[in-house]
Amino acid sequence: MLLNDPALIRQKDTNQILLRIDALPEQLQSAWEEAQETPLPRLERHPEDTHLRGG
Repeated sequence: MLLNDPALIRQKDTNQILLRIDALPEQLQSAWEEAQETPLPRLERHPEDTHLRGG
């Protein structure tokens, strides 16, 4: 398989993974900008533990 053949890549990439990878930088930039504008509540005390969870 030739990896530099765009037509073949489109044929084999039925889930459009390459398009999703190409779009990732813009998505990250947009998320960063949105996060910078999101106000955070003031905490009366600092949390002792932090847990992150993806969905």
